[in-house]
Amino acid sequence: MKIDNTNAQSGAILLAMVLSFLILSSLFMVFFLRLETQWQQQLFYEKRYYHHFNQARSALNWGLQQRWPSPSQHWYCQAFTDSQIMSCIKQSKHTGFTVIKGISASLPLYALVIYYPDGRLYFTKGQWLDFCPEPNEVDCES
Repeated sequence: MKIDNTNAQSGAILLAMVLSFLILSSLFMVFFLRLETQWQQQLFYEKRYYHHFNQARSALNWGLQQRWPSPSQHWYCQAFTDSQIMSCIKQSKHTGFTVIKGISASLPLYALVIYYPDGRLYFTKGQWLDFCPEPNEVDCES
């Protein structure tokens, strides 16, 4: 009597193919889950950055509307009520300019402005900066 092993072999091959498919599918699912998690985390960080960036821009604009004492070599700050933003001014090392800093959380934005004796600041076109305008970055720290 002859025993036919082709059915047993084709069943083992089919089982191996199904298991391989399941393993590969699981690996792809884990990979895409991790990729999605990274994208969500990146989106969260970008949303938080743009929120603080917009708040710092608002702090700059709010600071331009305020009356300020004559700037000195030290930062003078005013905080907006019911908010986490503040504006600060300081005499710049650049002749004729005052530095205004808008702060939200730990994100500062700067602008070089002109201070007038009536206590108002006037923004000059092209002077908005996202980095410290002073020659030494230490001069921009509070």
